[in-house]
Amino acid sequence: MRLVMGPEAFLERVRKTVEEHRLLERGNRVLVALSGGVDSVVLLHVLLRLAPRYSLGVEAAHFHHGLRGDEADRDQAFVEHLCREWGVHLEVGRGEVAELARERGRGVEEAAREARYAFLRTVMEERGLSPLAVAHTLSDAVETFFMRLIKGASPYGLRGILPRKGEVVRPLIDVTREEVEEYARIHGLSYVEDSTNRDLARFRNWVRWRLLPLLKEQNPKVERAVGRFMEILREEDNLLRERARSIGLSLSREREGEVELSRSSLAELPKGMRRRVVLELIHSLGGDARWTHLETLGYLVEGEGEARVHLPG
Repeated sequence: MRLVMGPEAFLERVRKTVEEHRLLERGNRVLVALSGGVDSVVLLHVLLRLAPRYSLGVEAAHFHHGLRGDEADRDQAFVEHLCREWGVHLEVGRGEVAELARERGRGVEEAAREARYAFLRTVMEERGLSPLAVAHTLSDAVETFFMRLIKGASPYGLRGILPRKGEVVRPLIDVTREEVEEYARIHGLSYVEDSTNRDLARFRNWVRWRLLPLLKEQNPKVERAVGRFMEILREEDNLLRERARSIGLSLSREREGEVELSRSSLAELPKGMRRRVVLELIHSLGGDARWTHLETLGYLVEGEGEARVHLPG
């Protein structure tokens, strides 16, 4: 049995997400990252429908990664035709991602993401657009959850894909891929498909096409169930972050461009809060930290004598 919602219920859920997380403000000039896939086409269609309500300006941008040969050329031609048909201004960029990955010693997917977002930021700056709307769905968030869980992640890492991060907003984050596809079908929307999305050698695709179908046999609404769990994690994480930030400020001091923490004061904290305090201090300095950094710090705190660990940021 298919568990999907009608088009008006779909639009209402997206509107609720937008308002609950304050993703859009009246008068915003929004840039939509448009790949040509079903998610991004539906995102553009929905934002155009919501535009009168919020007095939005809506533009689009497409990045050709120099990968997938004729298929990528087809994608670009498709979005160019779509935007002409819908009266949407489109910016197109291109990069040779495979070469970029070799030069930087990065994986192709990572290099592609970096190049794409660099292009999108440039378009935003040049055309005075903000925020950037991307088409991540609840299904994407659930896939990310299981990818991180399987590889090993802290509760912080299992919060899922956030509805908003800086200037990047995700209006479709509370709807599933199946619901997106049903919306496209009802409205007769055309889109293109990326053949690499079926490649099971890619971890995300394995989760999507192998793991999640098995879980849905036990619970057809597993995406909603995991989505609620991630929402609870985010809410509790926000509380813990505020508490950890307050403790960190009381225990730390800045001296000669460095932040110092009292080992004895840290040692008195519960292990979980200790990690949180350090994590929040690193984030407040614009840095990032992996679980191994926090574990190493824990060993130093519990040891004796002087010790120092260099953390990101």
